[in-house]
Amino acid sequence: MPSLLSKDARGHARLVDELRTTTYPVPTGEAWDALPTLQTPADRRRGALADVAYIVLTTTGWLAGNLLGILGCVVAMFIVISHGHVDTFFLHLDNLASRYNAADLGRRATFEHQLVQVFVVFLVLTLAVRGPVFVSRLRRTLREGQGA
Repeated sequence: MPSLLSKDARGHARLVDELRTTTYPVPTGEAWDALPTLQTPADRRRGALADVAYIVLTTTGWLAGNLLGILGCVVAMFIVISHGHVDTFFLHLDNLASRYNAADLGRRATFEHQLVQVFVVFLVLTLAVRGPVFVSRLRRTLREGQGA
């Protein structure tokens, strides 16, 4: 009759039988950690749920960091345009704001549409360049069990 236990469980049972019948000391420390463990379905579900939570939180943080980096690039562009002078920086911002407020609704909508398009292009380029490294780091972390 074939055994209903898995290969790991049979090995574990065999090891436990051997430990009971011989005079070996009970394993402790690393030797105890090396023994195969039997995971229940609830343990596997908890582990999968923890992995999903880790993936969601890590990806959200990574996306937020990329978003803030792109917004910081806009500020850096204004600083470069103003040659690092604070007064000139705020004059450029004031000029942009006053022209935006003076424009009619059609021009405002066009400007907003163009601004969103440029932002999305930069975001997509940034995610495409940085994405593969993030995914490989996330896979490595989950494979090594350092995530959740």
